[in-house]
Amino acid sequence: LLKIKSGIIVITKTDIAEEDWVKLVSEEVRSFVKGTFLENAEIISVSSKTGENIELLKEKIHEVASGIQPKLTKGLFRLPIDRVFTLKGFGTVVTGTAISGSVSVDEAVDILPSAISTKIRGLHSHGKAIKTAYAGQRVAINVSGVEKESLQRGDVVVLPGRFSPTKIVDAKIELLKDSPVLKNKSLVHFHSGTAEIIARIILYDREELKPGEGCFCQMRLREPVISMSGDRYIIRRFSHVETIGGGEILDAHPSKRKKSE
Repeated sequence: LLKIKSGIIVITKTDIAEEDWVKLVSEEVRSFVKGTFLENAEIISVSSKTGENIELLKEKIHEVASGIQPKLTKGLFRLPIDRVFTLKGFGTVVTGTAISGSVSVDEAVDILPSAISTKIRGLHSHGKAIKTAYAGQRVAINVSGVEKESLQRGDVVVLPGRFSPTKIVDAKIELLKDSPVLKNKSLVHFHSGTAEIIARIILYDREELKPGEGCFCQMRLREPVISMSGDRYIIRRFSHVETIGGGEILDAHPSKRKKSE
């Protein structure tokens, strides 16, 4: 659903399991990922305690990472916040993965949809201070003059004046083959970036969407989100929460269309 193309399957804590049990788990995992991009992925059993296959895992991660197309560092900077905390002597720090563009120390940024304007005091990536953060990097941003309580997971750090929150998005949706039927105007959990928001789905040209099918739709969100055309998203059932589908954002600021339009 997120169009991830490659990966590795890792079974952990093998030091506390019998060899036969590890083999059984491997077979179950192989069955579980059948039909997905992980169908032919290598399965590696590891133990952090004994060090079993840890070096092998590092090598395999390096191999997979070497074949991934780097993200474009040009374009508008966006970093969905997944964690907020305070650090003694520094103040408020937000962390996340930069998904586009770049940003530097002392640069002005906005944090949306919380509508906060601030300045970057410092940047860290993997424990090291950096002057500029680029798309694809895991980044900690020390922001100036912002209280921890005014920020939350789901907020997005962006360059000033480039983005505006939206509560309606037009999208293409596809359901998983084993999902339940999705009826028009159903409530779902909508996941985009690090945000999770309740949304009502308006299906175009039909009253229900069957498992494995796709169509165009409009998501009407209870809370604002920061989104762009081309972003991927996931939806989960409103009750008995489980992933049922996802797709691509086509228009992040559409008009509130009727179903027949």
